[in-house]
Amino acid sequence: MPSNWSLLGFEEPIYQRARHGGEGFYRRQFPTPGDAAGRRVLLHFGGVWASAEVWLNGTLLGRHDSGFTEFSYDVTRWLKAGVENRLAVRVRQVTKDAAFDTNDDWSLPGIYRDVWLESMPSAAYIDRVETSTTFDDQFRDADLHVRVLVSGAQQAPYELRLVLAGPDGSAIQRTTLAVPAHRGTARDTLFTMHATAPQHWTAETPALYRLTVELAQGGTVTHARTSAVGFRQISTAGGVLRINGQAVKLRGVCRHDENPDVGRATRREHWLEDLRLMKAAIINMVRTSHYPPAAGFLDLADEMGMYILDEVPMGQGGEFGDDPSFMESGLRRAQETIARDRNHASVIVWSIGNEDPFTAMHLAAIRLVKGSDPTRPVLMPWRADDFLPPEIDILAPHYRTPSNLDQLAAHASRPIITTEYTHGYGEEGFGGLEESWRALTSHPSGAGGAIWMWQDQGLARTRMGANGQSEKYMQIVLDGWDGIVSADRKPQRDYWEAKAVYAPVSVTADSARFWPENPSVRIPIRNDYDFTDMAAVPMYWSLMAEGRELAAGDARMSLAPHTSGVLALKLDALKGRAAGVTHYLHLAFLRPDGSEITRRAVELLPEGPAEIRVGAALAPVRVRTGKTVVVTAGQATYEFDPTTAQLVGAALGGQKVVTESRITIWRALGPNDTVLIRSRAAELPDLDKYTTLVKSWKVVEGESGIRIQMEAEHSVNENNSFAATYGYEVSRDGMLRVTYSVRPKVQAAWVPEIGMEMTTGPGMNRLRWLGLGPFDAYPNEKTAPIFGIYTGSAGSETVKGNKAIRWAEITDDRQSGVRVAGAPYIRWEAGRLRVLSAVVGRSEKNRRPEAPEYRLDTANSPVFEGGFTVMLVGGTDR
Repeated sequence: MPSNWSLLGFEEPIYQRARHGGEGFYRRQFPTPGDAAGRRVLLHFGGVWASAEVWLNGTLLGRHDSGFTEFSYDVTRWLKAGVENRLAVRVRQVTKDAAFDTNDDWSLPGIYRDVWLESMPSAAYIDRVETSTTFDDQFRDADLHVRVLVSGAQQAPYELRLVLAGPDGSAIQRTTLAVPAHRGTARDTLFTMHATAPQHWTAETPALYRLTVELAQGGTVTHARTSAVGFRQISTAGGVLRINGQAVKLRGVCRHDENPDVGRATRREHWLEDLRLMKAAIINMVRTSHYPPAAGFLDLADEMGMYILDEVPMGQGGEFGDDPSFMESGLRRAQETIARDRNHASVIVWSIGNEDPFTAMHLAAIRLVKGSDPTRPVLMPWRADDFLPPEIDILAPHYRTPSNLDQLAAHASRPIITTEYTHGYGEEGFGGLEESWRALTSHPSGAGGAIWMWQDQGLARTRMGANGQSEKYMQIVLDGWDGIVSADRKPQRDYWEAKAVYAPVSVTADSARFWPENPSVRIPIRNDYDFTDMAAVPMYWSLMAEGRELAAGDARMSLAPHTSGVLALKLDALKGRAAGVTHYLHLAFLRPDGSEITRRAVELLPEGPAEIRVGAALAPVRVRTGKTVVVTAGQATYEFDPTTAQLVGAALGGQKVVTESRITIWRALGPNDTVLIRSRAAELPDLDKYTTLVKSWKVVEGESGIRIQMEAEHSVNENNSFAATYGYEVSRDGMLRVTYSVRPKVQAAWVPEIGMEMTTGPGMNRLRWLGLGPFDAYPNEKTAPIFGIYTGSAGSETVKGNKAIRWAEITDDRQSGVRVAGAPYIRWEAGRLRVLSAVVGRSEKNRRPEAPEYRLDTANSPVFEGGFTVMLVGGTDR
């Protein structure tokens, strides 16, 4: 303990709602602490899922039904001095309101957070300290507002001494207030401490002060409490979310507080790992879906700088919202969340429930929260309705299209945080992050969003392997495979996309022009930081020519937050260089410690007339017709099959580098594809398994080369076919130019890709391409890869997935092979190179991409056209 018993072998873990009544019983003996005699003692539970009944020395202390909030009991009367005390806890999984504690995640029962005793004086003690801060109109000087509740001090005066220490630990202000005796059992005392020009707390500048409150009687300090203080002020005035007067954009993720090794019994090393990975990816906000996290996570968020949307655990129970019998549970959950977390600077928004209808219970909880803490705004995840009452400060839509987010933000009178968007489901479900982010945050009211979600929901388990030996494995159900990092915190492809989209520094042009005789370039830069000037961001640039570095250097510029400017660089290494070679600049933006914030590329294009280059040697083109059509041009040979309408061979100097090709409009469907196609997915045939009937073909000879034209019908079955026309032109420079058009008549409402697949010759084990890399790219997921030349070997992670290209080569160890150009995408796997003229966009939360150009719809049998060039390359030509 702390632990979840389903990870200790007592029962199998359950995903989502627990459906049986499995219960756990805990017993613990402990001595009364030596300093507890004559003192008040509290027994605290950090978290018990989902319900706890607690006994001490045979006395029932109470029952607590809320699986994610902290609770405590005053055990002073029942502790026994000098003997062992017996603590017993009964934990239930199924209770009346357990739906509030059940989410799209594992339901893990047990005492999973710390249990501890706290002692304090019995006569007078500090029950609670609440803090908040406000700034003057210039956001220079600030007031620290302190509310101290002292209990048990009847008929005796006392002093309250406050000491405020700065970020360096030194005391900067002291205040003492004499409080006369009062008749009541408790008294609130309010202080205001003025701070001159304190350092601001933000996610970019997490300056923490420390407040110590001491209770003194008769000149002796009898009790003290200390808490961290961040000077920050939150506003939603004018429909804009501001921190310390500055509009902010929240680059967020949703996070479950769990780790595969320990379930929900997370510790400091787990919180640190998550926060470090998040900070590295420019993430500045965490939505604690769907409950308050471990208190230590918030402590680290205060220290490291992370905005928190702290969620009251009353979601997924919307059907109970108008049932009065659930009101007490909802209000208790709200009160317990606020009571524990209100002093955290990192907590900037209270989030009430999750994806619920707006009910009387939710309104009551919101009013309780606003009454307890008027300094923070409130939202309801999923609710962005016009009818929402004024107590809801922020609209929080889920999974809207980019155009809908744009429209909503353009007319909103309240800030908007999309508390779930861009579902990272599986390996192909992260489409549209860039479009959604820009559509929302281009408006003042668009305050940002939280990607669903941070990590895959996996549990580290052990099972008996086929060899009779135990083996470790990661247990993940299909619904839990939606993180941008894996369950064991390995960054996945979507992590890098999020980092690129969330980058607070942007290069706002893909290319820049230069004069070869005076090679200076001007690069437009936008500073999207909220508080950081670009003067604090070192830059490193490298000038590249087709993968070769020509020059490199450092740069600096001053640019205020939320402004744009121009970085001017004089690149003498470009002098005299003209068209014909691809030049580009890689710009890396760094943190002071040298780690990389983001990296972007700018292609450099020369002004003036194009360089006249000597072309490849021209050779006569010859054609031989038999069972196949063979065309030669110098050392290049291409062979076509009139019965399939396809290229069936390509060789250079007798070495075969392509052995066959075929048209393709299909690929294996992934989980996201089958969700989009829904129940019909199982009924759809594999459109790559077809027979071909060539309707016509002819060979046309001309001065520039040979052109072969073919028409074919490709049939899968009686309900699925596609007609195609092909053009193959072999020119005197030995290049093959391929064009095609395809008209599908298929049952599928859309096809995933269109192109031609070529089988490469033996020994072809290396991919090299000019284009976006090293990550894969898709029409609506291509911010992470940047322009350059990249290389990878067969089967390596580098070559995985689609590549957006200008050209690509598949070669052997001697660098002989085939180069293709002119198609937007390629994919190379298992010796097959797919040259793709069209690729469907990634799915967006069980929804196809909104933009028409990202969809390959088949309604009304549209015609899709494509083309590319093939050049055979040999080691001697390199």
